[in-house]
Amino acid sequence: MSGSIRAMISDDDRVDDAGWAAAVRADLTRLAQALEHRYDAGEPVGRLARARVEAIDALVGRAFRRSLADDPRRDDRFSLLATGGYGRGELFPYSDVDLLVLTWDRLDDDDGERLSRLFTLLWDAGVPASHAVRSLSQCREAAADVTVMTALLELRELAGRQGAAQELAAAVAPTRIWPARDYFIAKREEQRLR
Repeated sequence: MSGSIRAMISDDDRVDDAGWAAAVRADLTRLAQALEHRYDAGEPVGRLARARVEAIDALVGRAFRRSLADDPRRDDRFSLLATGGYGRGELFPYSDVDLLVLTWDRLDDDDGERLSRLFTLLWDAGVPASHAVRSLSQCREAAADVTVMTALLELRELAGRQGAAQELAAAVAPTRIWPARDYFIAKREEQRLR
């Protein structure tokens, strides 16, 4: 099952970005239809959500490799992580695809263009990606915001430098940044304000 889901996502390097995005958009339409038919046939929702995650993982990984193809050190310099519900491995129809690009080197103009290309590819393909680009120290600072901290509680590696999710999780562990009582109070206040 998972091989066929991943196989539904185009990976043709011979087409330009617009052609790639159009092909992926069509793939995602077919994927949505296939998952809808499986739902109608009684397949458990959890299994369908995981299948959607597998397909989006394949798509996001391919977009990452495509957009950073000219950087031979990309896997040392960048880590692409899923965060929030997507990081937890749950992706329902119309859910945002929450992404974090963790950087290990100082970014230059070429890096900015590469990362802009990545997010443009995803948006043009119809993937509702929300994203952040941060260094490890910037993540530590951002985790002082309860909303960011909540998203960083669920991390999963998609591409790039291996071990990044564990390193980031250790750097922003709630016990280091948010004592349990303070986190609870902040989350409660956040919910009250919604």
